[in-house]
Amino acid sequence: MSDKDFLEEAEKEKKELEESMVESFRQRDERKLKERVAELENSLSIALEINDGYQRKLKKETERVDELRRQLDSGMIRPFTSKEEKILQVGLTLGQKEMVLKNQLERGK
Repeated sequence: MSDKDFLEEAEKEKKELEESMVESFRQRDERKLKERVAELENSLSIALEINDGYQRKLKKETERVDELRRQLDSGMIRPFTSKEEKILQVGLTLGQKEMVLKNQLERGK
């Protein structure tokens, strides 16, 4: 084998090795990218589920507020008095609320 043939063969092997390495790196990077895409799709799926639940809840609450507003405007219900608000803020049970209101009425007579 002449020096020229040897150099050509070495150059050919070098090129094949470089191509093999490039292909190996490409496959590794592609695999990593596919894994990352799967992770991101999973995260997006979870975020969409959370957002969907939030949007449904928000819609229900908005409808509830609108209905209460309609009832207030039509006179079907009345706003709380400051005493009633205080009772609700304290978080008394229904029986306790009745007793407090009854005592207030008796004191007011």
